[in-house]
Amino acid sequence: MASLVAAELVFIPCPGLGHIRSTVEIAKVLVNRDQRLSVTILVIQPPGPSSGSVITAYIESLPKNTSINRISFVPLPQDEPPPMGDQKPSMTSFVDFIKSHRKYVKSAVADLLSQAGSGRLAGFVVDMFCTCRSTEW
Repeated sequence: MASLVAAELVFIPCPGLGHIRSTVEIAKVLVNRDQRLSVTILVIQPPGPSSGSVITAYIESLPKNTSINRISFVPLPQDEPPPMGDQKPSMTSFVDFIKSHRKYVKSAVADLLSQAGSGRLAGFVVDMFCTCRSTEW
């Protein structure tokens, strides 16, 4: 099966279960349409102590069928949140949170490209809410 993979798409969804679910659904549609396509979803865990566990549980609950085997999930690490006294307005802190993952996205993509048997990187699908400074990825 791995020899059939000719093209790889990298999805970068916004952290949140609704964004992950819709990303998985569109990835399933794409890999079911073309056997040569595979998808890697870079998972940014939402901030907070237990918010990522819902996303992890969802990913683990996905059926392990042929098409889902061509969809892989890469959880990205997180930096430590700023101290409570350094809180910024919510939109500014969200943008900073997304920007803080740039180095992890770069690293994950570099790792993906260095893997033997991985398909040619065909493109990125970036969630609209993650587009702040996405040109720097």
